[in-house]
Amino acid sequence: TIQAEDYIGYFDSGSGNVGGAYRSDDVDIAPCSDGTPCYYVGWTTTGEWLSYAVQTTSTRTWSIQVRYASPYDGRRLRIEVDRAIVAQVRLPASGGWEAWQTATIGTVTLAPGQHTVRVLIDRDGLNINWLMFSQ
Repeated sequence: TIQAEDYIGYFDSGSGNVGGAYRSDDVDIAPCSDGTPCYYVGWTTTGEWLSYAVQTTSTRTWSIQVRYASPYDGRRLRIEVDRAIVAQVRLPASGGWEAWQTATIGTVTLAPGQHTVRVLIDRDGLNINWLMFSQ
């Protein structure tokens, strides 16, 4: 499981952390109601992205899930692994800014070694709690 707030790189179009939690850079992070302790990345806008380092020890195919919340239908995000697009999704409204839902958004086969996973926001208005890679 990759917690959204534990990124190693980012592009955020705003200045400062609007949510005021967890980190003091420009990514907007706030405490959430989806677990304890829990943070989410929010106030997302089109074109923003977050990157994460992932280490694998053997070749495996992984199912990718995202834990998200949004009152708006049709929020879009894209997942890249090592700069290759592995998932593009249009997510339904979850029912609110903290009405958390989990969506399976694709699969990816990873060889052993270090990989960079990037989450790109293709349509603003989406809160992200975590990504999960499971077998």
